[in-house]
Amino acid sequence: GLFTALASGSGAGAFFNGNSTANTPANPVPAGGRFFMYLTGEGQTNPPSINGRTANGTFPAIIAPISVSVGGIPAVVEYAGAVPTLVAGISQINVVVNPSTPSGEQKVVVTIRGVASQDNVTVSVR
Repeated sequence: GLFTALASGSGAGAFFNGNSTANTPANPVPAGGRFFMYLTGEGQTNPPSINGRTANGTFPAIIAPISVSVGGIPAVVEYAGAVPTLVAGISQINVVVNPSTPSGEQKVVVTIRGVASQDNVTVSVR
């Protein structure tokens, strides 16, 4: 599941643009730019995560195949793994938005090992 801004599981994602500012309609990611998202339920990592431990030093990577679409258009996954200083079970995915992605609120769907995230989470694109 993707983390959302209002912790409701839907609507605007709790996403950050490549410059580490919150992604909002007033501060959208540019098409062709990058943003970071947070999720849980990512499955096995390498090296294996240890429940309750924070990620420091070696950051476990998600090992299952991952794809991300923004507005139904495939995006590039640059990184998928542990978040420095956060506990195991929370992962980060760094995404580059396809330059042809339209402006506005676009649905984000993450698919890991063939299982899709909720389809009602959005990112603001310009």
